[in-house]
Amino acid sequence: MKTLINKNFYFIVILFTCFLSSCTPTTENELKKWEVNKNTINELKVGYPTFSSLLESDFEKMQAKWEESQKITDEEKKAEEMNQINNLFYSGYIQDLFSVNSRLEEIEEQKQKINGLKMTDSKRERADEEIEEANEKVGMVKQLLSQKINDQAAATEIAEEAKSELIAIIAALNTVIKTSKKKKKK
Repeated sequence: MKTLINKNFYFIVILFTCFLSSCTPTTENELKKWEVNKNTINELKVGYPTFSSLLESDFEKMQAKWEESQKITDEEKKAEEMNQINNLFYSGYIQDLFSVNSRLEEIEEQKQKINGLKMTDSKRERADEEIEEANEKVGMVKQLLSQKINDQAAATEIAEEAKSELIAIIAALNTVIKTSKKKKKK
């Protein structure tokens, strides 16, 4: 499975979301967040086809709530309702899937960084072992994410497990980087 959402997209989505969430909800801001969220769901459906039907089903529920919110005439209440619907995108398995992509990219960056570090032969051997182990674990995570998903509970469990495993891989690679830099400074 390829990581389909590029790093710039992540950065823009996170920056945009942070900017809009720091503002008092307005219908205009919430509509912009809604459009970003729809695109995110579409990207996740492509990137994680086994989650596609669940993502589509959950999005349809959100869309029904969204359409109901559009009937509210009080702009402040309408914006608040729109905000609550948009916040559904930033929780549970949807958020975990979104973070998986950025963590996979971070792992690739760390491996490149490690490969660019000068090390003794023994340190290089250990670093290469860590990279190989990281590659194996990433493969296991991708396999995990390719399992058939039947319900939200399974999606949540699998996405959380994938995210946790990737966090552990990142920590191990960070240790290699820090260890190499500490020895270099001495």
